[in-house]
Amino acid sequence: MSNGGNRRLATRIKSSVQQAASSVFAALDKDNDGKVSAFELRGCMVVELGEDVFEEAAAILGKAKG
Repeated sequence: MSNGGNRRLATRIKSSVQQAASSVFAALDKDNDGKVSAFELRGCMVVELGEDVFEEAAAILGKAKG
C-alpha cells in the first residue's frame, strides 16, 4: 500500500474509533452533562453486564480517566 493509501486508511480508522468512543460516551452520560458519574457507570454495568458494582468500586473506575 502506498504512503497516501496508508494515511487514508489511518484517517478512516481514527474517524471510526472516534465515532465509536463518542457513541459509548453518549450511552454512558445519561444526564448529558458531559461527564460519566459513578452512578451512571454503575447503572450501565448492572444493565449491560448483569453485575452490581459497589458504589466505591464504581467511583474508583469513574476516576480512572487516563
